[in-house]
Amino acid sequence: MLSVAAKGQQQAAGLTLIELIVALSISTLLLATALPAFTQLTRHHQVQRSAEALKLALERARSEAITRNAAIRLTLIDTTGRPGWRIDCVHPTPACPTSLQVAAAATSSPIRWRYLTSLAPTTTAVASNAMSGQLKPTSISFNALGQLADRLPGTPQLQLEVSHLHDPQAYRRMVRVSAAGAIRLCDPSAALRGPSACT
Repeated sequence: MLSVAAKGQQQAAGLTLIELIVALSISTLLLATALPAFTQLTRHHQVQRSAEALKLALERARSEAITRNAAIRLTLIDTTGRPGWRIDCVHPTPACPTSLQVAAAATSSPIRWRYLTSLAPTTTAVASNAMSGQLKPTSISFNALGQLADRLPGTPQLQLEVSHLHDPQAYRRMVRVSAAGAIRLCDPSAALRGPSACT
C-alpha cells in the first residue's frame, strides 16, 4: 500500500487539464506572434542568397571573358524572372565553346530577377521582368578586357533587382554592373547609409 505522502507526490508529477490548456494557449500565442517574423526572415535570406548567386554568376562570366580573351555572355534563361542563367561565348571557337555553364531556373522559386531601366534605387514602377522584346537585354556581355559590352542607352551601368514574389517591396537587393565591369551588390533601402547602400 502507498502512503498518503507517496500518493501526493505521484499526483503532483502529472499535468492537469487546465495546466495543459494554458500551456497550449501560450504556445499558440507565441507561435502566432513569431510566425510572421520567421516568414519575413526566411524571405530576406532567400533574396540575399539569390542576389549573391547572381553576383557570383556575373563574376564568373567576367572572369571567363578575361581568361579566354573573348566576349562572354550571361543570359537570363527564364522569361518570368525566375533565377536561371547560362554562360556562353558570344563568338564560339574551339578555344571558347558555345556553352560554358548553365544554372536551370527553379520552377518553384519565389525569387524574381528584373532589369531596372532607371538607376534610382527606390523606383519600382520602371522595373519589369527580364523578358525578351521589351527593350532591355536578356543577356549581359563582357568583352575580353572584362568590361561591360552592352548596356541600355544613356545609362552608365546595368542594374538588376532581386526581390521576393510574395513581398517585392519589403526586401530587395540590387546587383549593379558598371561600364568597367565592376559588379556590386547593394541594398536599395532609402533609410540605409553606408558601404552597402545603393548610392
